[in-house]
Amino acid sequence: MLKQLVSAIVAVAIIAGVWFTTFGRQADSPTQRNGRQGGEIQATSVVFGTIEISSFAEEFRAIGTARALENVVVVGDVAGRIEAIHAAGNTLIEEGTPIVTLERNVQRINLQIAQSRLQQARDTLERYEALQAGSSGSVSRVAVRDASTNLAIAEAELALAREELERRVIRAPISGRLGLMDLERGDNLAIGSRIVTIDNTDLMIVEFEMPERAVPLLAIGRAVSLHTTLLRGRPLRGQIIAYDTRLDAVTRTITVRAEVGNADGLLWPGMTLNVLLAQQSAPMPSAPAMAVTWTRDGAQIWRVDDGAAVAVPVVVRARIDDVVWLEGDLEQGTRIVIEGAQKLRSGTPVAQPPAANADPA
Repeated sequence: MLKQLVSAIVAVAIIAGVWFTTFGRQADSPTQRNGRQGGEIQATSVVFGTIEISSFAEEFRAIGTARALENVVVVGDVAGRIEAIHAAGNTLIEEGTPIVTLERNVQRINLQIAQSRLQQARDTLERYEALQAGSSGSVSRVAVRDASTNLAIAEAELALAREELERRVIRAPISGRLGLMDLERGDNLAIGSRIVTIDNTDLMIVEFEMPERAVPLLAIGRAVSLHTTLLRGRPLRGQIIAYDTRLDAVTRTITVRAEVGNADGLLWPGMTLNVLLAQQSAPMPSAPAMAVTWTRDGAQIWRVDDGAAVAVPVVVRARIDDVVWLEGDLEQGTRIVIEGAQKLRSGTPVAQPPAANADPA
């Protein structure tokens, strides 16, 4: 009896398994085909775009400070009381023009003494040479040679006296515009005292800092654009004349100097200017920024090949607004996925919904 019961249970189990295999799978097939319908894989809905080959402007901006190409601080190299002031502040002056004269009575007297000694030495030499030429034997060759040496010394003393007298007149070392002077006639001027500044502003130097990424753009003669709020609507053009040979270890920037013409005198030393260094890049693939996805290996973009998505590694060179420029295996007109890329795997069939192709009303 027990054996019959066990046999009956086994038979029922076998019949149930056959029924589930035959009918249960058929019943579940519409919902358990993992996206298959009619034996075909359904395409993932995405939005397509195309690659454009274009250039972009590599731009770097900085704040610079202007200074005159030639600028000096005139200081006194002699001491004395000011006898005369020949120029006023904020006036143009030519190189060599007197600015200040110090009292020089002592120097004039020394000049007269030197002139007298020179005349005396010259007369003595001429007399000795005449006596020696007469063969009187009263003047030796040694005496003539000594007289000639005294004449040379007298000439040097006269030159020194003239130099000392000239040094009492302080002249402009360069042409340019004088700054303000805080000196008056009768003031005592000490050695090393500041007299006035002179700036030649026909050419201005603008010094600024550029980031490390701008190093490939640096070149002597490269043009830069300059702007200042004091001259709205008047962009200025300059060119790079020098830059440092190493980066600052803290700021990771490099010091650059540009030259700009200033014949009209609108730029002043110390003025702040906005500097723009720009260059057009070589043509390269560009796409909407949302088309780029990121993995542990870097950036990639999904290219559409024969209706399937293929991941293409790229390097993002630049981004301006919502457009990125890329380095990668991409050509003009290549179809790419710009929306829906997060759902993709390599080889996934993709299609664009009809609504995405419809023209806006």
